[in-house]
Amino acid sequence: MENYSDFLAQSLVIGIGATIVMDLWAATQHKVLGVPSLNYALVGRWIAGMPSGEFRLNPVSVSTSAPFERTIGWSAHYLIGIVFAAVLLSFIDFGWAELWLGLSCIGVGLVTVAFPFLIMQPSFGL
Repeated sequence: MENYSDFLAQSLVIGIGATIVMDLWAATQHKVLGVPSLNYALVGRWIAGMPSGEFRLNPVSVSTSAPFERTIGWSAHYLIGIVFAAVLLSFIDFGWAELWLGLSCIGVGLVTVAFPFLIMQPSFGL
């Protein structure tokens, strides 16, 4: 990365772009296969409980709602995508963003899929 503004711009573009692709995939699954869409208000509810020391909700779907939970959840969803992109770019210094190496993409994808399954869903009581 040449400078901080390039790093920030690439993190934003890659993170937001990947999150949009994920959302489009989820919408397609919902429309075509009837797979229920994710409810990011539940993510917001989980995050809103953290300042009071509530890190695990049993189950989150029946816990008390929080003010602005939907906005918090959707914002966190996109912010997480940007952070994942920034972490990736900070570890790879050979111009990954320009090369788009297939194996790197698959590897990062697998690691980022593990985050919701191993951390977030258990925290939601799922």
